[in-house]
Amino acid sequence: MINVKSEVVEECIEASPKIFIVGMARSGTVWTSQTLSTSSVVGVVGESLYWGRNYIDPDFGNGYSKEVAISAMQDLLRNGAVVPMKNIHGDADRNDFLQSVKNVVESSFFPENGRYTPKDVFDIGMGAFGRVMGKSVIVEKTPHHLMWLERINANYPESKFIITIRDPYECMLSYKHQSDRKTGVEKKKLKSIYHPVLYPIIWKASMNKAKKYSCMYDGRVLLIRNEDIKKDQLCVLKKIEKFLNLKEGDLKPREQLNSSFTEAVKPDLSSADIFWMNIMAGRLVKEYRGSLRLVGKDYSSIFFSTFTLFPSIFSALRVRAKDSNMNVLKYAASWIFNSISK
Repeated sequence: MINVKSEVVEECIEASPKIFIVGMARSGTVWTSQTLSTSSVVGVVGESLYWGRNYIDPDFGNGYSKEVAISAMQDLLRNGAVVPMKNIHGDADRNDFLQSVKNVVESSFFPENGRYTPKDVFDIGMGAFGRVMGKSVIVEKTPHHLMWLERINANYPESKFIITIRDPYECMLSYKHQSDRKTGVEKKKLKSIYHPVLYPIIWKASMNKAKKYSCMYDGRVLLIRNEDIKKDQLCVLKKIEKFLNLKEGDLKPREQLNSSFTEAVKPDLSSADIFWMNIMAGRLVKEYRGSLRLVGKDYSSIFFSTFTLFPSIFSALRVRAKDSNMNVLKYAASWIFNSISK
């Protein structure tokens, strides 16, 4: 919709992402991003949240007004919201980098001259990151964009998607303990959104989306299992290189970091965790891994989980709905719908 006159604008649009890393939370999107960042030509940016949690609907299909366009760009470039996955060490370096990106944006973003579409803002913002990084291929990584691939595809019909998935029990365990390495308010927030009845809904909804889009965008989706990364990292790297038409050997192996557990010995799921995963998502679990895990004999944890369910639902929905700029009922309905749709 914008009238492209600036050479900088054209370069930004050319450099904007046509490749997106999405997937289940705790399934390997960070490893995939950091591995792609070892490439000589690929730069990775994330997590922008742009097409999902931070998305702003255009005004009746007419694009953004000047004020909304500026707000959308500020969200895209906000400190800490979007940072490159490589070569930024400490706040000083990060701030210098972001300032360079903002300088490119200022030379190419003129919302007072006409209406911008969501794609226009994203092209210029992400293209500015690519220009400053000096990379010819820009990849955007936001795990929860998995729920919004149709919106992305409507704007980038030739785009490619790398979708990461993970064994339900391992994913649940990592999600449950993601607060272990946090402190203060963030730790409290992460602990408040976990309940053994709620997480299977999230895993099931994500798995349904991954299956759906693998079929819908056949040839443009690379599905990566976290278990395959652990089993044969080099094989996964070769698949990514082939999928993105990179030179063989362009990607370098990286250690898959543990970002959930603070102890050397990994904890296990409770009987309640396994019980509710089997009940809520059993069919998909068996489809993914062949069999269900046996529930332990700690029946008291299962009994107790039923009493804590409703307070946990309220707390988790309140936090997540606020993060997603949605009312609680609409947010809850979206996850339930995605968990039952195929």
